Amino acid sequence: MNLMAENLGYASFKSQTNAIIERPNLLRKLQKLNMKTLIISGSQDKMSSREMNIELKNKIKNSDLSFIPYSSHFVMFEQSERFNKAIISWLKKSNNF
Repeated sequence: MNLMAENLGYASFKSQTNAIIERPNLLRKLQKLNMKTLIISGSQDKMSSREMNIELKNKIKNSDLSFIPYSSHFVMFEQSERFNKAIISWLKKSNNF
């Protein structure tokens, strides 16, 4: 992932950082969601903390939260097999598969 950041360069990093800083806080709107939702996070994610993901889970009705071990923010790349298994397991449990 560091190589990807280096290849994208400073301008891309600055643009992405500004987008994050300037985005509106939508947490109150999450309470309006009323569909089955799976939140997946890497257990070692420093960009989206455990507390932040727990807050998302608490705000979204009918949601589940799964932490994937040995991964950080790009869990779908770092632990793709575990990521896919978490989704399939959740879909089966939710009768959506």
